Amino acid sequence: YARERKETDPNFKLTKHLRTRLYQALALSLDGVMERHQDSIEEFAHSMNDDLNTPEALSILFGLAKLVNNSASEKEQGMYVSTMKELSQVLGLLNETPEVFLQYGAGLSEEEISAQIQQRNEARNSKDFQKADQIRDDLAAQGILLDDSSKGTTWKKS
Repeated sequence: YARERKETDPNFKLTKHLRTRLYQALALSLDGVMERHQDSIEEFAHSMNDDLNTPEALSILFGLAKLVNNSASEKEQGMYVSTMKELSQVLGLLNETPEVFLQYGAGLSEEEISAQIQQRNEARNSKDFQKADQIRDDLAAQGILLDDSSKGTTWKKS
């Protein structure tokens, strides 16, 4: 029934891309938020009770990811992320931390990447934007994408 999937398989690439979208939303999580989005939980339960309608259940997870990305308040983001985590467990999805999933397979060690990010931040602080851009481009050439936010610079494997 099951066949081995290879990374060259277009479906494998699609599912990795879709899981990446969910993990990127989870990466915005706030620890300790216990509130859940009740409407999504009810929709999810309805879809699972409808002859295990997993396509509908997955669409609810992606809807939550969209809500996370579009939320203006950290409290709302935390609520949507907490709900995503809870519902994804029912389907056996999103069992890794976002950092582990998004950084898996990087050719450089975490220490090497952190050192490059530190050099880039120093270049940016001293307004040497050409050097900062060169470091970003060098990392991108090695499959490392940087994401700058108010919380600092994070990275993921492209």
